[in-house]
Amino acid sequence: LRINDYVLIYLNITEIFIQVGRLFDFSLFFEKLFTFIEEMNRLLENLSSPVSQKELQNAERKFMSNYEKHSSWRNAAFEYACCLLRSGAADVRNGIRLFEDLLETNDNDDVDEVTNDQCIFCMAFGYYRIEEYATSLRIIKGLLEVKPHCKATLDLQRRVNYEVTLRRIKSALWVAGGISIGMLSVIRYLRP
Repeated sequence: LRINDYVLIYLNITEIFIQVGRLFDFSLFFEKLFTFIEEMNRLLENLSSPVSQKELQNAERKFMSNYEKHSSWRNAAFEYACCLLRSGAADVRNGIRLFEDLLETNDNDDVDEVTNDQCIFCMAFGYYRIEEYATSLRIIKGLLEVKPHCKATLDLQRRVNYEVTLRRIKSALWVAGGISIGMLSVIRYLRP
């Protein structure tokens, strides 16, 4: 299975739990939903700020030591992957891979386990950072199917759509400029 298959499976399972939650306890469901929305907003603000080299090294050191001890390594991996997303393009790709690994190795041994929604959201942000907008929008669409009113996900979708529109406008301007230059050269050539 590819990572997109894992994302779709997870989102379908989450939707089933939401439907079951609607049958039994609305207050608990809405409490969890609002908590999720607040967490995602904080996460988006955190991911939008640049990372210092010292902070990146500290997160890497913490991840490596926790991974070797097998203690709370998912939280350390999540923090390290978030730092990687806030860094350069090569590091962003490594961060995305780390989030994919977190999704694939989902175990319930960790007490402070990071949610899969957060990992999927961060993957969408990572693809946005490395300008793979189609992949980012596909992941965002899946998240919005499960939680359609999540402000952070909607904000990320607006950012990605803005960049896609900007890229299309730039492409159109380049084409128009090329056509203009071609027309001017033809006119100049045909002049006696």
